[in-house]
Amino acid sequence: MNGRFSEKSLGRFLTGIVFLYQALAAVVLVWALVLGIRWVREPFLGSFYEHTLVFTDTGSAEGSAWEFNKVVNSGDQLLAVNGTEVKSSRDVRNVIVGNFVPGENVDLTVKFKSGEVKDLSVVLQQFPDESVNIYLILPTIISVIFLALGIWTFGLRRNEPAGRAFIMFASSFSIVTSTSFNLWTSHEFSLIWTFACAVAGGSTIALALSFPSTPRLLINRPYLRWSGFLVSFILVAFAAPYIFNTNDPTGYIPQWRLIYYYDALCILALLGFNFYYAFNSPSPVVKSQAWSTLIGAFIAFAPLTVFLVFGAVLNIAFSPYLFLPVVVFPAVMGYNIMRFRFLRTDDLARRGVMYVILTAIVTIGYALVAAGAGLLFGNALPQNYLAGIFIMVIALVLEPLRTRLQNLTDALFFRGSRVVTEQLEDFSHRLTSALDLNAISLLLLDQIASTLTPDQVHIFTYDTLNDFYAASSSDGRRPTTDIRFTSASPLVSYFKKERLPLYLDNVTDLPEVLKPEQSRIALLGARLFISFPGKDRPNGWLALGSRLTGQPYSPRDLRFLENICDQASVAIERVQT
Repeated sequence: MNGRFSEKSLGRFLTGIVFLYQALAAVVLVWALVLGIRWVREPFLGSFYEHTLVFTDTGSAEGSAWEFNKVVNSGDQLLAVNGTEVKSSRDVRNVIVGNFVPGENVDLTVKFKSGEVKDLSVVLQQFPDESVNIYLILPTIISVIFLALGIWTFGLRRNEPAGRAFIMFASSFSIVTSTSFNLWTSHEFSLIWTFACAVAGGSTIALALSFPSTPRLLINRPYLRWSGFLVSFILVAFAAPYIFNTNDPTGYIPQWRLIYYYDALCILALLGFNFYYAFNSPSPVVKSQAWSTLIGAFIAFAPLTVFLVFGAVLNIAFSPYLFLPVVVFPAVMGYNIMRFRFLRTDDLARRGVMYVILTAIVTIGYALVAAGAGLLFGNALPQNYLAGIFIMVIALVLEPLRTRLQNLTDALFFRGSRVVTEQLEDFSHRLTSALDLNAISLLLLDQIASTLTPDQVHIFTYDTLNDFYAASSSDGRRPTTDIRFTSASPLVSYFKKERLPLYLDNVTDLPEVLKPEQSRIALLGARLFISFPGKDRPNGWLALGSRLTGQPYSPRDLRFLENICDQASVAIERVQT
């Protein structure tokens, strides 16, 4: 009892910390945007510099507003403005703002990385609108997306370890993106940015140890999930003294680099855990979530990981565009953690291959038509007429071509998916002739037995007269089991809230809400439960044992079962009304 109480108390404490961190992310987002809008209205030197007044390579190499960016490089330090020594961006602002306007000249004293000190005359600029969009607006939009995903998760999964880890992850990235512009301009959030960047790594480790499954080592040691944050705090403690140390203006760079390497290592650890689960987990639910996580993580983190690992070595300048693909990962993770229906990765792959081929055909076709028309007509046929004719032809043939290409790619690369689609169409057709629950159950039993060959199948449907869920019969006489579940059963409550199938590798590892039903579920002997979704309550569920072949259920099997259960649920509602 004391153990359970302390566990609940710890959960509330952690939820409180997560809430405060998320609130910090929201405040920082608004404050950073206000400071950014103020800064872009002030005269611009022509190059970004960081908190120790060290210039950075971040910024455009084109345009008159960025002329000074071609003169200085990363590692060069600003020492004085118009003869006034400066130690911070506030000192620079006090000298320039109110005393100069864009178009006027100021004298800057710069200490170059080589040790040479020079006085340079610089024309002040107005910060360009296109740069505002790239360096301020774009990161702010991405930050809002991260924060919204975190708030969404907090509302639904704040009491779960995976939910809390994801909220910390999303909030950290929200802070990192919202303060990136401030990091190059007025520097109020440099320390908070460093903290959030390190915490992003710790939250990634917590996420890897919580989702889609928890390693057995952590079942009785849940505190180990948060071990990554200890490393984050140590890295921040080492970096903090260097952040505003103008006597060692580049001392913070190696400390930041350690944080970058740690973040990259944490991302690789997350991918490694999911790679293991994708191939070795006995649960098809975990496998499906791991695969979608891997796909989302690869798309999201490949560019950013390359920058974190090789940016300093290859002199790759940072660009806010690196944040764009990162949005894919929290979207996929949030979807998975919310436990909505599985992402249809096979459908996405099928359509992706088809559209890649279609794009190639259209591109090559236009190039050939343009080249042929040029040879035949020279300049007699205007370019806009050629484009119009080609678009008209494409409009006429695109749909038949798309259909043929989809059939071709299915036959060559996704033959199994095509077979499953045909089976579902046949099952749907046969369901239309089922006039009662017994007929629907027999169709389900026949379809599942012929496709997946489980050692036992139980189909539970709701008895509206007696207010309980009972198993149907397999031979028209006796039910497959005498076990019944009332409408108030924890299993029914579980399927009211959860949309994913329930897979039990071990009956002792039941979700907490199902512990009261442990003995009845054990007697049932089923491994896989899939609900028949209804409006106010589940219309029932499918309970399957292990496969007779000894093979585990695959993610494709789960998607097939979900589809036939959806169709069966519609048929059940039809015969019960």
